[in-house]
Amino acid sequence: MKLFITRDVSPSDVCFLIRDELGRDKYTAVMKRRKRSMRGVVNNIVRLNILDENKSLVARLRQLPVAGVNSFTLKTDKTAATLVVLMTNNMVQCRFYGNNWRILGDVISKNFSIVDVDNAQICNHIKHPLGCELEIADAQNELICLMTALCVNMINTVDKREVQVV
Repeated sequence: MKLFITRDVSPSDVCFLIRDELGRDKYTAVMKRRKRSMRGVVNNIVRLNILDENKSLVARLRQLPVAGVNSFTLKTDKTAATLVVLMTNNMVQCRFYGNNWRILGDVISKNFSIVDVDNAQICNHIKHPLGCELEIADAQNELICLMTALCVNMINTVDKREVQVV
């Protein structure tokens, strides 16, 4: 199955639109508003709610602010995992916790694959000029693969603030 991810730049809270092979809207990634703490300080936790075509909440993604590391928690009704992305000067390291997956390929250019411990392909992520293509081998992994792709697409790999993803 294939999904196509495009960035929504409208002034709404929608960050990403996800369509199926036929071009129909399948999921929407909506940024949850940041709440103020009791001391009036805004937390830097980015939260995305993944809604299906009926606008029902099907998954949650949260990016935790850790210095020098992009840490994401991915939760659905059935599964949960953590993705930690460490960016250094010459490479990017990605680690999953909560499953036995690995990311192979170039995360910076957003062309990579997700494989399991037996090197069986779980999904393939390809960057296109207008968005990304996500080819998922098994439908039961659809939401976790989608959230992993959204995490990678949220990583800022450009210096200009006005062209950063989120």
